[in-house]
Amino acid sequence: EALVLVGEIGLIMLLLEAGVELDVAQLRETGLRALAIGLTGTILPLLVGVGLAMASGSASSIKSALAVGASFSPTSLGVAASALKSGKMLDTPVGQLIVASCVVDDVLALILLSMFKVLVKDNPPMIEYFIPIISSLGFLIVLGGSAVTWLPRLIEDKILKKCNE
Repeated sequence: EALVLVGEIGLIMLLLEAGVELDVAQLRETGLRALAIGLTGTILPLLVGVGLAMASGSASSIKSALAVGASFSPTSLGVAASALKSGKMLDTPVGQLIVASCVVDDVLALILLSMFKVLVKDNPPMIEYFIPIISSLGFLIVLGGSAVTWLPRLIEDKILKKCNE
């Protein structure tokens, strides 16, 4: 359990570092393209994994084929951000597009993987399938909306004025 905790803390720090590098102004410009790339980066590996598992006969059920497909879906945002940073490409529009699409891809992959907690149950209620999606969208709307609307003004007006340069 301790190693799992250390791994989760490392993952959070990796995502935090990549999130700090994300430029919100450029994200507004590349938002739809990043969403399309992120969706493709999640759905295509999922379908390929399901297809390979079904074609090879190693999947005993559709649930196990979906598990194989979902394991192909996550990207490595930390590695992508680190590579872009070392190549001095992170602050370019293409670099920001890559980081934003990796964020979308990782969020969708985490939603998929969290849905497997429901798939392993025998007869779960239908609402349990939608809880990861609803909670992720709520989190995005509340915190993402705050990050682009009132939170920057709060930081600029209240916090930065108290700090000496």
